[in-house]
Amino acid sequence: QVDCDEKSGDINAVGSVTWRATPKIQTMGNVVLGWEERRYQTYDLQVLWSLSSYISLRALYGYLIDEGNNSWNTVGSLNLTF
Repeated sequence: QVDCDEKSGDINAVGSVTWRATPKIQTMGNVVLGWEERRYQTYDLQVLWSLSSYISLRALYGYLIDEGNNSWNTVGSLNLTF
């Protein structure tokens, strides 16, 4: 998906993909490219693993490139459903 603001000239391009590797493992990835007053790129990858109908693990990895300033983040969670 590409969005363009005619007044400011800002452009954002977004792409995403979801892949179910197995019935219990699902992955999702996103890419965002922006050309606004500054250029930036973000990359995200999420992995969801259903261990059972009550327990799942989630891992999220993100990376940002913003005018030469790079940053990354990671999140992990254990989800219990009662």
